[in-house]
Amino acid sequence: PIADIYVKSPKIIKSINCSSDLNSEAIDEFLIIFLVAAKARGVSKFKDLGEMNKKESKRLDLGVKFLRLIGIKVERFKNNINIHGNPNLVLSSNFEIKNFLKDHRIFFLSCIAALTLGGNWKINDTKSANTSFPKFLKTLRLIGAKINWKKEKI
Repeated sequence: PIADIYVKSPKIIKSINCSSDLNSEAIDEFLIIFLVAAKARGVSKFKDLGEMNKKESKRLDLGVKFLRLIGIKVERFKNNINIHGNPNLVLSSNFEIKNFLKDHRIFFLSCIAALTLGGNWKINDTKSANTSFPKFLKTLRLIGAKINWKKEKI
């Protein structure tokens, strides 16, 4: 299915307590949801996310590591996490994302974080996007993103 999504957001996003009933339906979207929670006011809580570690990579592990890399406090209790959001989060450091087992969702998360939070980023394994969205980088450029990338040799 294809849909147009229009998003209207308040200036300050509120934290959530995500019901584990939603896990199966949102399992591939959780990394981006975590990024939103990182910008929310308060503590967002997620439970029973073990399925995330049964994907192309251990996505829950990598998602927690990513959030900590960008300065977000994350509490982890086995397959449950609490994300302490920071509505004023703006990045200015240098970041390099590598060794994510070429998981396309981690690649997408890194790109969206770089475009929305600032900082200087080097994100490896651009070919990982080919798994589900081969024109991802071109699409970002079409909507106004200022990005540079080197085409990787096959």
